[in-house]
Amino acid sequence: MLHKTLSILTLFLIGFGIWYGCEPAERSADEKSKEDIIEASLEEILDDPAEFENKDVHFTGIVDHYCRAGGDKMWIIEPATGLMVHVMLEDFADRFDISSEGKQIEIEGKVAVTETGMEDIHEGCTEFEVFETMNAKGMQTEKNIIVELKNWEFL
Repeated sequence: MLHKTLSILTLFLIGFGIWYGCEPAERSADEKSKEDIIEASLEEILDDPAEFENKDVHFTGIVDHYCRAGGDKMWIIEPATGLMVHVMLEDFADRFDISSEGKQIEIEGKVAVTETGMEDIHEGCTEFEVFETMNAKGMQTEKNIIVELKNWEFL
């Protein structure tokens, strides 16, 4: 009887170990963040910046211009459309220089929409909403779409 009980208990523990070991693992923070990155073209981002504001995006382009004065930004161009976006280099500034110009690059970054010429930014509104309101009233502003660099790779 004792032998039979120990055999059943052993089988139960083996079965539990197999079941527990086969449970799907939690996704890592890196895997979760990769899923939150939106694949987009520069044309899509610039056509509807409100859709991408404060979101992480991934796109490819060519380094058109590296800022020689401050070394903290560059312009990325999408060759098929000729559209360009301003990329702030953030913590990666020391990894770029004038030799980066002309190279194809993959960019991951957060889209920010800023405005120049705004006298009054209203509480509770995004900058893009303020821009739209001011435009509707005929007030002059200039929309700046900036990507804050989070990751990159030359192709």
